[in-house]
Amino acid sequence: QAKKIITPVKDLKNLSDYLREHTSRLPPDLLWQEYVAGSTAQAKKIIGDRKLLVYKWNLLDHIGTVSSFAVRPNRPKWPGCYESMASVWSLQRMEQFNPHQCPHTDLSPCPASTAPHTPDWVPKEIKFN
Repeated sequence: QAKKIITPVKDLKNLSDYLREHTSRLPPDLLWQEYVAGSTAQAKKIIGDRKLLVYKWNLLDHIGTVSSFAVRPNRPKWPGCYESMASVWSLQRMEQFNPHQCPHTDLSPCPASTAPHTPDWVPKEIKFN
């Protein structure tokens, strides 16, 4: 399955270079996990202390018909657009939304508090001119 990621433009060159350099060692989906987790010294240097954030709902639809999972014909379907990212069978736990930890926010990981939380990137008020 192709990973459905949204990443800042400034990160694309580093990610692309990392995938290109290591594709002979692992498939791209596993390299991406290694990269965002900072599992290698090279990835850690690029990622630093940043964490992968997972949005609660899938924003991208899987439209392909050819899959590397063809050996599993009875596999569950990919999540459709705006379906939950909480239990996607093909994703690792770090790539899934955690509804138990984050019941009051749309991103995970989230603060440990169960109180409603407004992320820093959400404006406190919107003004219209």
